Amino acid sequence: MRFLRPQKLVPLLLLPLLASASAPIAAQDTSAVSAPPSKGIVVQAVDALADIVYSTIGLDLKGVKVKLAEEAVKAVENDKIEGMIRLTDENYDELVEFEDLTSEEEEDRVWCVLIHGAKTDSLSEMFWKAHLGAKNVSLGDPHELDRVKFARIDYLNVTSVLTRWNVWKPPYIVFVSDRGQTLRFLGPRSIRPEGELLREVLVNDDWKKAPVWESEWAPKGSRGEFMRSFGYYFAIWNTLASRIPRFGWVMLSGLVSQSILRFMHRNDPPAVPKKIVEPVAPAASDKAKAIADAVRKRASEKAKPEDDKSQPQPEGVRTRSAAARK
Repeated sequence: MRFLRPQKLVPLLLLPLLASASAPIAAQDTSAVSAPPSKGIVVQAVDALADIVYSTIGLDLKGVKVKLAEEAVKAVENDKIEGMIRLTDENYDELVEFEDLTSEEEEDRVWCVLIHGAKTDSLSEMFWKAHLGAKNVSLGDPHELDRVKFARIDYLNVTSVLTRWNVWKPPYIVFVSDRGQTLRFLGPRSIRPEGELLREVLVNDDWKKAPVWESEWAPKGSRGEFMRSFGYYFAIWNTLASRIPRFGWVMLSGLVSQSILRFMHRNDPPAVPKKIVEPVAPAASDKAKAIADAVRKRASEKAKPEDDKSQPQPEGVRTRSAAARK
């Protein structure tokens, strides 16, 4: 397996972006376009990039099994059983923005979309039951909510659409109208997760009283086209990243960090080894020498009387001990 330097790896990752730059990313005029866009644009772009990576470094990204993709397949099968529509990055434009409708049906069409998280999320589970309950209650009268379509979006598997909608945390109930151009969001603080309550909101058109998202990042805002393009490229990156195994991320992070450190220290002078200098005992000062001499002199003076007693005495001098013996 051959590995590329980080300087060559970065342009490689930008190839699909440059290749897809010729494709129109901006929002299309739904009134003028009759045919929906092609399916799986994100998947096709990622497959093309996977082929480039395999031919360059020999890493097979297509053979990596993604757990989230398997869960998405199971979710679609479950939605069909429950009469729900599963919206993804590939079919959203075709089903919502380019739906085949008459002018009267277009005015009345509204999508009741549930954005849910993982199964372990308690709030998502509560909204899941409420959304499903509203759908089941409406089955008693098939004409009661014939203008409403119930759909689900998995927060973990849908990237482009949720990036356009600026949704970063589930759950949400979204009312989509005007071919995806008008959005109304209801979160856990806006509505109780009850199926009967949600059905009444749809039947009485109370959903129209919810505030419309009119930010500059909204579909009709000044930066809506930017969010659409950003969501498109972000979905490509997210799909590619999910195919790379963990050990690949470890290797890539090591290469990137090493390149950053080299770039930051490119102007540093070469390291010079330091000389080891042995410590030398400091020389004694004059004052210390004088004190030592004084101590030695005093010690010698104390020792002189003892030396005198040990010397022999003259002949005419007798000690007391000698006189006592006589």
